[in-house]
Amino acid sequence: MTPAASPKSVNQRRMDRLRATLSGGAPDYRIEADADATRLYEPETGALVVTVHHAAAHIDRDRVLAAIDNIDWLLGCYDRLIERLRAKADAVAARQAEAERQERKADLARACAIETQKPAFIRFLRECHDLEDASDQLRIDTRVRSLLKVRSRTELNTDPDAAARWRSLRAEFQAWMATP
Repeated sequence: MTPAASPKSVNQRRMDRLRATLSGGAPDYRIEADADATRLYEPETGALVVTVHHAAAHIDRDRVLAAIDNIDWLLGCYDRLIERLRAKADAVAARQAEAERQERKADLARACAIETQKPAFIRFLRECHDLEDASDQLRIDTRVRSLLKVRSRTELNTDPDAAARWRSLRAEFQAWMATP
């Protein structure tokens, strides 16, 4: 089942219309000039498209006469920029996937042992997971193993379900830490 395509933004629809008007490149307009103006004619029908009077400012004449070529050039720049952004997004996604792969491969038992010695994590266990007696590390470790449903922390490295429970508990702790 493929996900539904997200609706196009107003700007994307405008870009699509602009591309459609320029598909196939700029027409090869017939150009005629006399003492008063420069005229562009549609190549197939000969219909007058635009008249640019010589009395207009030089910059305005250049804007009008070069508009299609300039838009075509800008669209090319836009396409190259989009390609670069997609490549960067792909690279970021690949780095994230690698980090997640490394995380899954990490020594979760060791990470759990380190985390359960931190005062903030112990406070989290007391406030959120009914750790009544944190007088020694054995009691803390026993409570964490009970929450994770493991006999030994080493199961975090071998049992995907146990590893998922540890990640969930750690995510809950991080969210708890983030709340003021």
